[in-house]
Amino acid sequence: MNKKEIQPLEGLEGIYDLIMSDDFFREPDADSLLFETIEQRYEDKEAIGEGGMKSIRASYDAFCQRSVARAELKKAKGSIKDFIHEARVLARLEHSSIVPLYDLAMDENGEPYFTMRLLGGENLESILKHLADKNETYLQNYPREVLLEIFLKVCDAISYAHSRGILHMDLKPANIQVDEFGEVLVCDWGLARILGEKEAVSHSPEKIDLESKDSLSGYIKGSPGYMAPEQIDRTLADYSVSSDIYSLGAVLYSLLTYQRPLGDYDLEEVLRKTLLGDILEPRLQAPGVYISESLNAVVMKAMATQNAQRYQTVQGLANEVRAFNNGFATRAEQASFITLAKLMVKRYRFHFISLMSFIFVFIVTVTSFLYQLKNEKNEVVKALDKSRQSETKALESETKALESEQASQQLVTLLKQEKEERFEMRNNFFPKLINMIQNHQNSDRFSSSMVLSRYAMELDPSNDAGQLIYAYNLFGHMKFTEVLEALETYTGDQDMNFLLEPAKRFSKRRPSVEEFVALRGELQRLPPRYRKNLDSYLIHTMTEGYPLNERLNLARKFLHKEAVSHSYFELKEDNDSYALSLHGNKTFESIVYLRNLPLSKLNLSNTLVFDLSPIKNTPLIDLDISNTRVVNIKELNTSHLQKMNLSGTLLSNLRVLRNSPIKHLILNDVWIDLKILQTCRDLETLEIPKGLYGAEYLESLQLSTKIIRY
Repeated sequence: MNKKEIQPLEGLEGIYDLIMSDDFFREPDADSLLFETIEQRYEDKEAIGEGGMKSIRASYDAFCQRSVARAELKKAKGSIKDFIHEARVLARLEHSSIVPLYDLAMDENGEPYFTMRLLGGENLESILKHLADKNETYLQNYPREVLLEIFLKVCDAISYAHSRGILHMDLKPANIQVDEFGEVLVCDWGLARILGEKEAVSHSPEKIDLESKDSLSGYIKGSPGYMAPEQIDRTLADYSVSSDIYSLGAVLYSLLTYQRPLGDYDLEEVLRKTLLGDILEPRLQAPGVYISESLNAVVMKAMATQNAQRYQTVQGLANEVRAFNNGFATRAEQASFITLAKLMVKRYRFHFISLMSFIFVFIVTVTSFLYQLKNEKNEVVKALDKSRQSETKALESETKALESEQASQQLVTLLKQEKEERFEMRNNFFPKLINMIQNHQNSDRFSSSMVLSRYAMELDPSNDAGQLIYAYNLFGHMKFTEVLEALETYTGDQDMNFLLEPAKRFSKRRPSVEEFVALRGELQRLPPRYRKNLDSYLIHTMTEGYPLNERLNLARKFLHKEAVSHSYFELKEDNDSYALSLHGNKTFESIVYLRNLPLSKLNLSNTLVFDLSPIKNTPLIDLDISNTRVVNIKELNTSHLQKMNLSGTLLSNLRVLRNSPIKHLILNDVWIDLKILQTCRDLETLEIPKGLYGAEYLESLQLSTKIIRY
């Protein structure tokens, strides 16, 4: 077949010519889709794995033009029935954490084969070995939290398989693949069984190879150390969901200890200990590794010898681990009241620390203030007493002065001493007052900062530091005329032109929005110690005191400026409120200019926004924060909120929605306790990620809501 020769591409013009040519859109010839032999279709490469009955090689599929993993039956070892059974089991499972089947066929010699997705990364057993060897890279990439997330993904996959009536029967770290992007795949379903499927019971475990530590597929099926007792002795119980739950418990054991559950004993001893339930607790197996009592109890419950004592569903086991991740006690732990209290404090550590810090600062501030008032009062009383004493002494001195010049000299000395004492008292208190004012400015308490700075001026009108900080506060409040008056008598060595020049320009009128923007630009050239408080002060005054149309204009200008070249600003009037979209501004992260705007709809999706406190009092109806860095919405005003999109965020708490009028809610892919939604009587539509919430859990919520999985 003649093929048109393709010339080398020359830049963009060559690419365009290729796309616009007929060859680019022409369907392939039928002959190019036909292969006489398997070798023509599949180009086998290196061997990547080997099981009890099959070998797996990396191959290139010329038909689909992609790399695949091709499994072939070992000659004289494999059962064609079991081989095809494994492929058909995979064909029934379609889950993001289960390796997908591509094709099942026979070659020209009548030998069966099937192809699967070619896996990347490495298996969990290899990762745990590196962690046990204290490899710094692996310790950094796979902390305990990441390992537990991998375990939860495995649980989701097995829970899905159980819902399809399939048992894996060979779960172990070696059959769990983790790639560099965090994707988790459960592999090797060669021993999988259909729930309720009967097998011949064997009582001859002595016939197996006791030197093997791989998966067994003869009389005993499974991996020693990871398989349940009923897989060793079928007289104990039939295969069931509990068999996989036991194996999941053993995998969790390895994730916590970096070791096999039953160590490196020989196979016969491992089987004996499994049957007797002689399993050392993870905390005792790895004393050098911190393992919480909660997870220790979860492992031992999952690996109970009697299947009735294990978790009855994979979701139940996964929920225990999620409870631990979210700071709750597990049921297996049977935690005491003290433990529950400690966990509650740990869960709300930030809130607890913030509350205690607030109480401490409040007490310290009030105590300090009262102490200062008391000291001032005592100092005033002392000063009055000293004045009276001085007056008395002065009268006595005047009387004595008539009699002696020496007595007059003593009076002068006493008066000088009195003056020096008063001056010293004022100088000791004044620096503390200045420091208090600066602390109020740094924490954005501008009103109290203004009051304290005015008091400092009254206490000592000639003090340079007092004059300067008073002028700062007046400037932040845009009281420019008073700024000029405050600096008239300033004699300090600091250059005040950066305050004086703007104050002169705006002493008789308030700056327009354009002038305000220019003024902030001038302040950006100042040293940080002068710029920060003035900048925050001016923004606070502008967003609090300017008319709505000017505040909207200000927001538009600064939002465009911060979004740089990716600016997108869509503002629409909606009755007496506004709808604002900043979607897709990849460089945008601050919404401080939205404070006090009458917004009803706000779209912040695909931005870098992380702080929603500027809009905490805004009565929003529709809020979209999908794909942002927001992790906290507890301060939001949800009294009018009817629609909210949280997809792509790391939010894990919906308590702010309690009793809210929310109608349409789109959740992220982080598991969240949805019981709070039972208080949302108006909720009509709930969109959740596929595979995150089980049907049993959603039914238990009894929500009369349309649920959409995306």
